[in-house]
Amino acid sequence: MGQYHTIVNFDKREKVSPHAIGLGLKQIEHTHTVASLSDVLYMLMSTSPNRGGGDLDVDGKLEEAFRTWGRWVGDRVAVFGDYTEPADVPFLKMKPDKNPTEHYKNIGNAILPALELAFQVKVKPGPGWRDRELEWWSRIPAVEQKAAATDKDR
Repeated sequence: MGQYHTIVNFDKREKVSPHAIGLGLKQIEHTHTVASLSDVLYMLMSTSPNRGGGDLDVDGKLEEAFRTWGRWVGDRVAVFGDYTEPADVPFLKMKPDKNPTEHYKNIGNAILPALELAFQVKVKPGPGWRDRELEWWSRIPAVEQKAAATDKDR
């Protein structure tokens, strides 16, 4: 079946489920893509966003969209798999065969506006594993199609 992962903040008792941002739960399903779980972790752990050239800032709108930027700085954070054993995270004092993060608050919806804006991806609303559209990849063909349609009208 494979191991499923989420990123968790043990101090705030929060997590981000890959399904909430339109990704699969297996490592290969949420690391080899645009707007990945790694990108989310980077955003949550950034200490100085939007302060320099080349930072993820889309026309000054990113900070507004992502008020939780840097929210996890200084906290105990991990990529938590369902095959995690008590010895992997001794400070949790977890019981075997019990996921201590199952009742953590999923903040996936709270970070979606920033993820969509920064990486130009659209995650469709709904329960479970959400579909996503990569606007970034389709932007140039859409412009070319519009231009071609305009040329036909001339």
